[in-house]
Amino acid sequence: MDENKTICPGCGRGCAVSEPGCPRGEEYARTGVLSEGDGHRGHGQHGEHRHRRRRSLVESPQYAELDSDGKLFTMLMELGHFCRFGFEGKGGQGRVLRILAKDGELNQRELTERLGIQPGSASELLGKLERAGLIERREEETDRRTAAVHLTDAGRERSAAANQEREARIRTLFSALSGEEKDTLLSLTEKLYASWREQRREHPHGHKPRTEE
Repeated sequence: MDENKTICPGCGRGCAVSEPGCPRGEEYARTGVLSEGDGHRGHGQHGEHRHRRRRSLVESPQYAELDSDGKLFTMLMELGHFCRFGFEGKGGQGRVLRILAKDGELNQRELTERLGIQPGSASELLGKLERAGLIERREEETDRRTAAVHLTDAGRERSAAANQEREARIRTLFSALSGEEKDTLLSLTEKLYASWREQRREHPHGHKPRTEE
């Protein structure tokens, strides 16, 4: 499969990731993160694309040109980014609360590593949660990054409510599938996961797979 034909989800026009045609696509190609907003906005003298229906990935000519492997890879990339960023975010507040509810008090540096975000972003995120009264930090005088972080009573309540909402959203995500289709999809994705892990062991390049919280 030609990686240059991997389709950018920035605006729905079916551009290759290597040749994005909108600012949102350029940001996606640079960071791997699909920002909020309409990638068409600002194109054209009067922004004529602003209200046009965004074309589905499967409607794009580039997608149609791909073989089955290419389509599977592109679709898994799209679904993965949707779950990771569109569904709850890489370092969202809900994920912080969920980690702390599961593991109890954590060192801020360790929590930052678990979130997979930059220390500055983690400090900003934790600051918001702290001001909201959902977490408390016991900071070391010599290094703020070593502060111990734990949930407050309000944080535990918010975490429990967020988990219920998350479970409901997950059920909605798969509502288009029957029980039998879900079992089939699960079996196939587990088979792929096992195969890809084996390939990673044989060719240990790039980042190691991470277990989601």
